[in-house]
Amino acid sequence: MHRRLRPSFVTAAALCALAVGGGSPGSSGGPGQHGSTTTSPPPGSGPTTPAADPPFSPTAVQVQELPWRLPEAVGREAAVRIGQVVTVAGGLIAGDQSTATAFRLDLSSGHVSDLPDLGVPVHDVGGVVIGGQPVVIGGGNAVEQRVVQGFGSDGAWHLLGNLPSPRSDLVAVQAGHRAFVVGGYDGSSIALGDVL
Repeated sequence: MHRRLRPSFVTAAALCALAVGGGSPGSSGGPGQHGSTTTSPPPGSGPTTPAADPPFSPTAVQVQELPWRLPEAVGREAAVRIGQVVTVAGGLIAGDQSTATAFRLDLSSGHVSDLPDLGVPVHDVGGVVIGGQPVVIGGGNAVEQRVVQGFGSDGAWHLLGNLPSPRSDLVAVQAGHRAFVVGGYDGSSIALGDVL
């Protein structure tokens, strides 16, 4: 189903992961990054001393409300951006119910397309892109979940595997073709500090 969204407001920052340029204190690397440097004195002039780090200056991000309305009010969902399309999957809907609903939102036009439902309804999930496809990691419904659900090229969600332990309220990050789960809640321990 393909439809035009009715006017309302959706915050772009809630739909898109923003890649903010620049570095952070203590990092090293390419342009725009900060880090310690060592200066080499002329031979025989004494020991080498580290140069002071330049002051950290955060990058400003502008948030703009867009005149679009989602098909239903949802929070604590996965929002995974691939180009100009955001896949929104799972989340918490009215009545504190976990949902399996998924759809794609085209950021260039505001059009939304329904996707098949997730196999397991979840909220408080992580979302990443692996192999060019959205992946929904963990989450909770009546209890915390271990599921890793991926959208396949066949147009359906599939169970890709399970986390070593149940996890909701997590952070998922992608590095190359791998996803890492940081922290979260396992149903009994609050604010876990491990990485899966």
